[in-house]
Amino acid sequence: MIARALRDRPELVQVAQQENDSLREQYGDHGQFVEWDDILKLPVSELRQLLTSRSERMSQLRIDSPFIRPLIREFGFHEDKQRRRILDASRRLVSLRRSAFVEFMGPGQS
Repeated sequence: MIARALRDRPELVQVAQQENDSLREQYGDHGQFVEWDDILKLPVSELRQLLTSRSERMSQLRIDSPFIRPLIREFGFHEDKQRRRILDASRRLVSLRRSAFVEFMGPGQS
């Protein structure tokens, strides 16, 4: 959702940079804050690609994303209904990908 929002609102990067700076002041220069600092300096198109990347490292970094806290209300992450919609969509996506994989591999080979 954030990657999609960045397409139309690249100024959200500055919001995330301010949040990351605040977290660094509060908790020190931990690795993830330094990494986010570097990531947030990338062009928006590259940043959007990283935010949706399936790499293990980006999955870990997204847990402490500097976009979440400042935008929690805007995206409705504070509402149970919205969190359930995201969870349901994730489950559907996993199911579709699993079905496509099984279809690709053929019966009995998954």
